[in-house]
Amino acid sequence: MKMTLTTGALIAALAGCTAFAYLWIDRSVTLSYVKQSADASDASIHRFETLLGAAWSGMSESAVLEKLQAEAARHPNEGIVVKKEEGVIWFDEIRFNFEQGRLKSVGRP
Repeated sequence: MKMTLTTGALIAALAGCTAFAYLWIDRSVTLSYVKQSADASDASIHRFETLLGAAWSGMSESAVLEKLQAEAARHPNEGIVVKKEEGVIWFDEIRFNFEQGRLKSVGRP
């Protein structure tokens, strides 16, 4: 009886350790893929911001604001916020920086 109880406890402990090891490895692999995906997404967004900044460089503040408001209006269900501040226009989380009324750069804060 004592031997059966000890054997059962040992089997349960090994099964528990195996389950925890599996979960740990699975979570590590998943987090690696998520990090890689987030890094790729950030790199793509940065390239897009650079491309947009170069294409619109020197554009007047009013022209950029008009384009951004028109784009936000085309996607009413997405709740895009266009906000004008002193020397900056926000298009959701993307910042359009202006100097002397002309677009200088595009980027996230």
